[in-house]
Amino acid sequence: MNKRRKSPFEEDRFADQRAKTRVVVLIAALVIGSSAAMSEELPVVSRDTIATGLVFAYGHELEPPYVLEIVDSTLRVNGVQVYPDLGQYDKEPPPSGEEISEWTKRTAPIYRGFWDLVSRLKEEGRPISEITAEVADYLRRQEEMVDSVTDVRATTFLVHWKDGSEEVFTTHIPRREKQTEEEQLQNELRRWQRSLRQGWIIVAGSGGSFSPPWMRDEVAAAIARARAATPEELKNWTSRVFGRPIAEQFRHPWSLEETR
Repeated sequence: MNKRRKSPFEEDRFADQRAKTRVVVLIAALVIGSSAAMSEELPVVSRDTIATGLVFAYGHELEPPYVLEIVDSTLRVNGVQVYPDLGQYDKEPPPSGEEISEWTKRTAPIYRGFWDLVSRLKEEGRPISEITAEVADYLRRQEEMVDSVTDVRATTFLVHWKDGSEEVFTTHIPRREKQTEEEQLQNELRRWQRSLRQGWIIVAGSGGSFSPPWMRDEVAAAIARARAATPEELKNWTSRVFGRPIAEQFRHPWSLEETR
């Protein structure tokens, strides 16, 4: 099949236009048939290259430009799988019902109310900036658990909880209920594309973390603290940037070969 054949266009001139047309049609049919056969053998790949933003994966900083690819049922950045997420509970299993803290039980309804409100406002067709402001006000009213809400931006705001912790909330992440795997994959690709083009800092692995560009210094400080943390400091890790599983990956980076 791969043997080089002399092109019919290297022969003498065609006797008439009808003969030329027959040859061109035959060549086109052969090319189309060959392409179709190749497409059945290779995985479907969607590729995009973005030079902005920052990406960390499993304890490593990836070098821009970032090549985003959909290969089979995974999203990869510079060859590293970032979705489905790897290692989310690899170090520590999710808590059972008996191990969930009282604080988590009390905040769970607030999170559910947050997402229900975001979903309803999106269904009403409200602009994202208005949605962000309204859900920020909703959290301000949770005075039993929330101390204050500050830094309200177009799609993000900062919640100061009464236990002393802080957390960035975002309203730009699409809900994924009733979606096929392919739809979830495409949504995740769009999420990465949008975030990187806006200069966001993304950490992949163990739940992941998306931080806006105005938190760049804070993210850098959290990464430096995690890389130098003692076992005791990791055990008691708190940060509004990312949780303990991600901090452990910065302290003990994975081999990126495990993630490809």
